[in-house]
Amino acid sequence: MVRETSNKHYNRRRDVRFLHRRWQVLLFALAASAFSLSAYWYQQRYHPVLLESMDQRSRDVVFRLRSPPQPPAEVAIVAIDERAIKDYGRWPWPRSLQGELIEKLKQFQAGTLALDIVFAQPYTDAAEGVQQDSALIEALRIPGTPVVGGYFFRPYKSRLSDDTALEQLYENRVKIKLVTEGGHLNDVPLYEFAETNQPHIAEHLDGLGAFNRETDVDGLVRRAPLILRYQDEVFPSLALRALAVYAGVSEGLVAAPEGITEVRLDTFGIPVDEKGRLTANFYNQNEQQSGIAMYSAADVLNGVVGVPELAGRLVFVGVTEIGIADLIPTPVNPVFPGVAMHATIAANILQEEYLYRNWDTVLIDIALIALIPLIGVLTLALLKRLWQMLLTSLVFVAILGGLFYWLVAYKSQLVSLLYPSAAMLTAFIAFGIYYVLTSQRTTKFLTGAFGSYVSPDVVDQLLAQPDSLGISGERREVTVLFSDIRNFTGISEQLPPERVVEMLNRYFDSMTNTVLAHKGTLDKYIGDAIMAIFNAPLSIPDHQVLAADAALAMQQRLVDMQAEIKASYDVDLQIGIGIHCGDVVVGNLGSSQRFDYTAVGDAVNLASRVESACKFYGVPIIVTESIQSQLNDDQVLRPLDKIQVRGKSIPVNIYELMQPTGENRRLAEQFTEMFQWYINGEFKQARQVLLDLQLNYRVDQPTQLYLQRCNEFLRQPPAVTWNGVYQAQGK
Repeated sequence: MVRETSNKHYNRRRDVRFLHRRWQVLLFALAASAFSLSAYWYQQRYHPVLLESMDQRSRDVVFRLRSPPQPPAEVAIVAIDERAIKDYGRWPWPRSLQGELIEKLKQFQAGTLALDIVFAQPYTDAAEGVQQDSALIEALRIPGTPVVGGYFFRPYKSRLSDDTALEQLYENRVKIKLVTEGGHLNDVPLYEFAETNQPHIAEHLDGLGAFNRETDVDGLVRRAPLILRYQDEVFPSLALRALAVYAGVSEGLVAAPEGITEVRLDTFGIPVDEKGRLTANFYNQNEQQSGIAMYSAADVLNGVVGVPELAGRLVFVGVTEIGIADLIPTPVNPVFPGVAMHATIAANILQEEYLYRNWDTVLIDIALIALIPLIGVLTLALLKRLWQMLLTSLVFVAILGGLFYWLVAYKSQLVSLLYPSAAMLTAFIAFGIYYVLTSQRTTKFLTGAFGSYVSPDVVDQLLAQPDSLGISGERREVTVLFSDIRNFTGISEQLPPERVVEMLNRYFDSMTNTVLAHKGTLDKYIGDAIMAIFNAPLSIPDHQVLAADAALAMQQRLVDMQAEIKASYDVDLQIGIGIHCGDVVVGNLGSSQRFDYTAVGDAVNLASRVESACKFYGVPIIVTESIQSQLNDDQVLRPLDKIQVRGKSIPVNIYELMQPTGENRRLAEQFTEMFQWYINGEFKQARQVLLDLQLNYRVDQPTQLYLQRCNEFLRQPPAVTWNGVYQAQGK
């Protein structure tokens, strides 16, 4: 009876613990969902560049994997392609030849022509211009097939607009605007200048539409504006105006307090975003069989393509020949013809093949963000084995990925993958942390003991190999990183001691996390300096590369912290970093009661002296040749000097490690050229490269230093035995 009562109490406590665990985990899931929903709301309101780009690129993957929709038969493209250029001459063609092409298209009974061509400039030869323009105008005046022309809106004025051209432009504005109470057009892109056609040509066109497009934050074109603002009016795009002429209707729009809600062709609504943009549902333009029908202008002119191919169609005419064409990068093709973008938008509207971003999409996003973490963690809470939890997590990842693909590819909903994934992963990570804290106390203790100065990956290996932390040392190649705060003495005099310690703790915390994230081992803090080693206590491949990446990340992290440090302590933190690779002895120095895992050897001293050289050269990161030789072309380095540090007999080649930007890469290339001239004793050529650097890039300390050296050597050449080595005076 006593045993039965005891078992009941035990089972009840176990059930209570189990429910307690589930409810705690549920709180983690709710917090993860709330965080992701907040980030989602922030993106919808402010459109941050990074988050917007990540969301768009995840959908791009689906568009590249899916089977593309089939385009409508009513739309075709006549391309002034490579063959047409070869047969009829380089672009721009004489207007008489363009008129001949238009005449042929009308003869072949095209339904409507949309010209991705602007006739903005008059001929320099007046007599020739009259003749050419007359031939073009005669073709435009042939009855039967209406012709829609185009023009550009510019963000700034490049010249005065012709009054007659502006009148023609205003005749083609969007005349039907339904603006509800509180509605506005403020989100529609506003332009300052219109690059129009020659008025005597435009008056014979049956409509005008804008060529403008919009590039996303990552440089790709996914959307097209159907309407644009110029001065006090709204104007249609080329695709929208061509469709209106083709269907014999008028364009219109509906505006509400949230912006544009709909663009219309008569009573036919087109779903757009608040700026009046339509996301393109791309057809496969790489293969003519599955993309919008495209014919060479050469085949039209010589009669190979005729009535059977063109009759009754909305035909877009434009240049596609690489080198002179209007080519744009899109998610499906990095060299997508601009005329095909207009045709794609028109085809989408004709067959109502839209990609939706509306309230239904938002509700789907919110449901996924809220429910996936809750269902996931409740499922994990039922499991007892770690491998079961990992497998279940992978299953949920696969389910979310499959659901995302289905919604985008088959339901045309531009849902988000980023935020449901973030909510799910955050919840799963929180559950994993909770599991570790409650079920793996021994692991927690060991991780806490070593994780403060060893990277997490190394901790895992040390847990599996505890004997590797013996007292004896071993000789091995390591990469040593030293960092030091510039003018720390001045900062210490400026702040009370308590504030200095507080600032250092924040700085050390951020820098240490960066080192550990790159599999480094924190060796020690030396005042305001940090010493870290890579490739110890356990072997790590490419440790030189990891140390270089860690240095760049530390400098970038410092940039990110500057505003916070400045606001809190009114100081500007700058650090120098030196990196060297060589053989040292690593192990535990001290006694069996207290020891410190560290590295000792000449390589450590040299790394410290290289870091000190950052002050002399005025650069943030210096590496020796032992590091430079192991880095790949993705890293940007420029040679700084060949120095002989104090106490050393062998010179050391040192390099500045720079952030991998395009400007830095070009600067490094020219500086390398200069340095080669300098080492070879060609000081005049080296000086000229330095002057070019000052003119084209920026004046920095190494450039000034070498200008001074070159000027001195030009005045008084060095000894015949000079080998380019600089004798370092400091430590």
